[in-house]
This record gives sequence, structure tokens and C-alpha cells, in this order.
Amino acid sequence: MGAAIFKEMAWLLRSADTSVRQNAVPKVVIFGFMNSGKTSLLSKMVQQSRKMDLIESKSFENRLGLIESSPTIGFNVEEIGEPDNVLFHCWEISGFSSQTEQWQSYLDNTEFNMLIYVIDIDEKDENNVEKNEQFITSLKEHPSLKNKPIVCVLNKIDLNSKQSFSKYLHIEKEYKVIKTSCKTGIGIQELLNWVYHKSSHVHT
Repeated sequence: MGAAIFKEMAWLLRSADTSVRQNAVPKVVIFGFMNSGKTSLLSKMVQQSRKMDLIESKSFENRLGLIESSPTIGFNVEEIGEPDNVLFHCWEISGFSSQTEQWQSYLDNTEFNMLIYVIDIDEKDENNVEKNEQFITSLKEHPSLKNKPIVCVLNKIDLNSKQSFSKYLHIEKEYKVIKTSCKTGIGIQELLNWVYHKSSHVHT
């Protein structure tokens, strides 16, 4: 099932590539393991970029499955910016364990301009902490990511202790790091500003 979903996603990205190029709209992908907060992050980015009011925000969150805490199966795609001024397309990729095995294939077979990697820094499972480390290390060696902007988002800082946060301090030596909280909104505008800035230098 996971492979089929990622093949469909790769086909959609490739088939959409011509129209995206014509409109010069960069494509951003969001990776991260299940429960890292990818969908919440995507939701907050859209809400903030469109300056949604409370009613609009709740309706949008319900559409993404956030009200019922439904995990993403496959992917979510959203436009960031106002409807008449789309700044970039954002693809959130499922973090289900059965689908994370397809991440490398996705990187090999799809076209995108930059990558956001989301980490739950309140993660208690040491196995998932190790998986985060392994994937972050693999990013440096992946040929498809050469010269592409990468930002590591340390999410859920409102829940995090200094001890668990310290596990990820070394990442700052390799990548841009932004600390966020989808609950309080901390770091969302900083992340948008980073993507806006990088998008301005992207030639699609």
C-alpha cells in the first residue's frame, strides 16, 4: 500500500510540474515521523499566510483531520499564500512507519525545491530519536538534495524539557534550525519567512 501511494504521489508531482513551472511556484516537501506535528505545522503555515480568522481556521483544521486527530495517509497538498498570490505549494508526506520506507524513493523520483524536516523534540521513544538521527544523516548524502535548502523544525517546544532538547543541538552545525510550537504559534512566522526568502531564489 505504501509503495502504491508514493508512486501515485510521484506521478502527481511530475504531472503537475509543467503547470508549476509555468506559474513559477516552488514546491516544498515536509517530512517527519508520525505524531511529529507535520499536519499541524502545515495548517498553521496556511492559516498564518492567509490571515484566517477563528472560524476559517477551525474549518480548515477539520478538513485536514486535525479536529479528530486523524493521521495523514499518503500526503496532503496545500497552497501557501493568498488565493490570488500563491507563494509555494507544500506537500506533507505521511510519517506512518509503513510509508517512511518509501521516503528515499520519493526523494529519488520527484521534483521539489526545498525540504522541511519536522522533529518532535518531546519524543520519548529512543528508537524514534535514533531514526530521526539516521534520516538527518542520510539527507547530507542524498544526491537529490544537493544545493537544495533544508530546514529542521524542532517542534513542540512548549512541551519540551531542556534535557530532551539538547539531543538535537548538534543539528545546527549542519542545517538551518527553527524551533516551533503549533499550540502557541511560536516559530511559524520565522519558518514562513525562511521559505519565502529561499523561494525568491528558486528558479522552477
